[in-house]
Amino acid sequence: MRSTGVLTLVRQDFAGFGLGSPPVLAPGAAASQTRVITSLRVSGGSETDSLYVSPAKQGGFCYEWTGGAGGCELRVAALAVAWGTRRVVGAVSSVDVSSVTIKFSDGTSARPEISWVAAPVNAGFFLYEIPAGKIVAEVIADDGGRTQGRVPWYV
Repeated sequence: MRSTGVLTLVRQDFAGFGLGSPPVLAPGAAASQTRVITSLRVSGGSETDSLYVSPAKQGGFCYEWTGGAGGCELRVAALAVAWGTRRVVGAVSSVDVSSVTIKFSDGTSARPEISWVAAPVNAGFFLYEIPAGKIVAEVIADDGGRTQGRVPWYV
């Protein structure tokens, strides 16, 4: 599908976020301001994943990777993260965070690249393909060695 077709679909997704929610919880994505931030090939795959971001009308933002992961944040938190068996995705505050570390249950770790977005979003976004056999233990956001956010995996 051409990138303009995908952009149109993502804008439609963003416009529908929060429908039926109380107004205080609806993100109110400025769908017409959605733009492609970056595209990357994850773990040597043959396809690229693109990151789409839109500011929200009441502050915060909505984001989506073409692989389907994303969401909306009404406030830019130090760390917002989600993961499954294949990927870790997240957003970080550009004011509070300079790097992200993904720690695995075997004691190893990885530092995903962060794609930074300026005002009015003021956040960074990352996507990391979890290597086969690895289990995420926690994700940590820091600023020069000072922990700003931590999301542990509870078994």
